[in-house]
Parts: sequence; structure tokens; C-alpha cells
Amino acid sequence: CVNRLPAVACGDKFQAKRLSRRLPSADPASTIPSLADLCCCMSGQDDQPLLKDGAGGAAGDDPGGASLCIDGLSYSNKNPSTGALSPVLHDISFVVNPGELCYVMGRAGPWMPTLLQLCGSQRVEGAVSGTITYDGVPASAELRHVITLISKEEHFDCISLLTVREVLMCMARLRLGHLDSAGQGARVDEVIAMLGLQKCAHVKLGSSMVRGVSGGEKKRVGIGLGLVASPRVIILDEPTTGLDSTTALDVMSHVSSAIAKQARRSVTAGIHMPSAEVFALADKLVLIADGRMVYSGPQLGAVEIGRAHV
Repeated sequence: CVNRLPAVACGDKFQAKRLSRRLPSADPASTIPSLADLCCCMSGQDDQPLLKDGAGGAAGDDPGGASLCIDGLSYSNKNPSTGALSPVLHDISFVVNPGELCYVMGRAGPWMPTLLQLCGSQRVEGAVSGTITYDGVPASAELRHVITLISKEEHFDCISLLTVREVLMCMARLRLGHLDSAGQGARVDEVIAMLGLQKCAHVKLGSSMVRGVSGGEKKRVGIGLGLVASPRVIILDEPTTGLDSTTALDVMSHVSSAIAKQARRSVTAGIHMPSAEVFALADKLVLIADGRMVYSGPQLGAVEIGRAHV
């Protein structure tokens, strides 16, 4: 039941030419494309533009999404006292292209935040093998501007008296220093519209002591903080945690329709026990059991396999 590498058809002659140009021709065996090569071919983009893009742009200056490719990723924790390695992830491979929403699912455990942090180039300790690429470019600190990892934790109590727009404007001033005030405001307005926050844009965030926006709106504000700089790859760490099924569906509907489909970003979300409606929003699914991948492919494919084994 393992569908590890989804089939790829590169019928476009230009893409096929680019793929063959990327592969050495001296050794016949080397002409077999790697997952990263297929990923770059599917995205239709070259390596260098990814490196040259800045950290966001003005309205209308959208760099577009980038493909996230994980190929043979394994990770082990290292005991600081004994030096012994404890395996956490084993040979994980999947691809998320622009316009796709991918759910990473499995039993709760340390593997989930570890995998998401590795995808977002946010974890450096431990023993790592395999490759992580964005549009075929190996992950590195130089590419932090193209990816955002949005944590499930929300630390809004200290800024509970600020409105939704004020919070997003603060982030814009921090991340979009190359734009003037008007450009920063335009980008914030884009994010507010993208996440459906227009009605609460001038409402305080609130806290346990201050009345403010709802839980679902606050979750969308947290996602919006990561979108201000126009990242090309988006990683969400349990975006539905603490939400009821209706609110979770509202949040993930905005993620699927506005961020993945309309903004053409590649979105990977770690998620536990989604409702049927939230589950149906996914384009791809990666199932992990005990740190090992048991399925990677279209969401509907996993449903058919599950029905066949009932």
C-alpha cells in the first residue's frame, strides 16, 4: 500500500530538455532522475531565481511558489551524555508543488515537529541524512527568506491590546524594510483579504483578560504573520490544534483556497485527527507510523487503499 514516488509525466519539450541538461550523460545509470530533479522539472523553474528573490515584495510583485522536495530524509537524536543515536525519522520522501496542500499525519510524537522543522531548515542538531530542496536548490540558511514555519504556539498575550492590522503592520516593518510605508500597508491589506480578516482588522487581538477576536480569527492572524514576507514555501505546525471542527474547517478552507490555490504556494501542514471535511481539503497525504513513511501520494489514493483493506 506504499505509494512512495508519484508518477510524473514531463511532456513539455522545454521541461524535458531542462531535465536532461541537469543530469550528467557520461554514465548511463546517472541519467535516472532523482526526486529533486523531478521536482525541479515539475515546478518549471530554475535554481538561480530562487536564490536571487528577496524577502517579499510589493503588491503585484509576487515571486510565486516553490516546490518542496524531501528525498530519503532520516534523522536521529544524539544523546548529549553518551553520544548514542536514537532514530526518529526513517527514509521519508515526498514532494509538494505550488498550488498543493499536503497533510502530514500520524500518531502524535516527536517525529512531527522534527520533520516540520527539518522541512523549514529550522533544525541543526542531531544526525541528518537525505536531501531537502526548494525548486531543486539544497536547503540552507541562505534560503530562509523563501520559507516560513508557522508554529502552533500563539504568544499574543503581551500584544493583546493591538488590533489585527497593527500586529501585521509591525511584522511588515520588521520583514519588509526594503518597502516604504505604503508598500508595507499594501502587503498587509493583501494578507488580511487573503485570510478573510477584513471584518476584524481593527479589532483587538484580546486575551483571557481582554475581549478580542475569536479563536479561529486569532489562528488566522498567526498564519498571516508568516505570510507577510511573501514566503514561497509554507509549513504549518498543527494549525487546527485547540479549535473545534467548524473553526478548524474555516481556517483550513482559507489555507487551501487562498494560500495554496489562489496564491499558488506549496503548503505542508502537520495535522492530527482532522474531520472528514478538513481531510477532504488536502491534495496530498503523507502518513507516518513509528517514524516510517507508509504512504505518500494523492489524498484520494489513501482513501481508496483504506476502503480496499476494510
